[in-house]
Amino acid sequence: MLIAPPAPVQTFAAAPAAAAAAPAPTVDHDPFYVSAPIIRPAPPAPRSYTGLIVGAIVAIVVVVGAVSFMHSRNHPKPKPEVLAPRPATGSIPGSLAAITRQQAESTRHFALQAVEQLVSENGNTDQITLRALGQMQPGFQWIDGIQPSTTYNMVSLGNSQGVVTVAVSTPSKEVCAFGKWSADAGPTYVTMANMPQCRAVDAPASGWTTEPGGSTSDLPDDTH
Repeated sequence: MLIAPPAPVQTFAAAPAAAAAAPAPTVDHDPFYVSAPIIRPAPPAPRSYTGLIVGAIVAIVVVVGAVSFMHSRNHPKPKPEVLAPRPATGSIPGSLAAITRQQAESTRHFALQAVEQLVSENGNTDQITLRALGQMQPGFQWIDGIQPSTTYNMVSLGNSQGVVTVAVSTPSKEVCAFGKWSADAGPTYVTMANMPQCRAVDAPASGWTTEPGGSTSDLPDDTH
């Protein structure tokens, strides 16, 4: 008896394994939980001392001003005084104060010489003006008599009732050299110390002399 061979066994490839399932999302079932952000405090600002410094400076200024005010009240300024007249000299003075006084007195003398020349040309003092004197002596600064001279090349000029007055200060303002000219008396001079201002209108009533001071080189002639 014939027996048929067994039928071939049909094989199937194994199905690929399914990809691993992604993990299910975690659900927070606590509705009241919220992650709070971390907040770091800002670093403290650097301390400024500007206000303290300004306050200290203001306090110092106030104190110094108060001390100066009290000092001025307790030590009043010396009163104006007439300085002893000096004859013109050809030598160089031995101190700075004497040199500046000599310069102021020299300017005073030149100023009155210019006044005399204008009077001789015009016959009276009506033409004695700042402009006319400025043209005759351009090296000086001529100012009105109510204004103060502050240095030896600045001349304060007054002209009233036939009397012409000049005032010349030293640079330190410690000395004021006054000069005066009139047809009756000619040129006269007085040098003052401690004047508040060196103005022609502040010329003193006394102390006048014919000694011009200054340098002998200023005096080619001085006869009247």
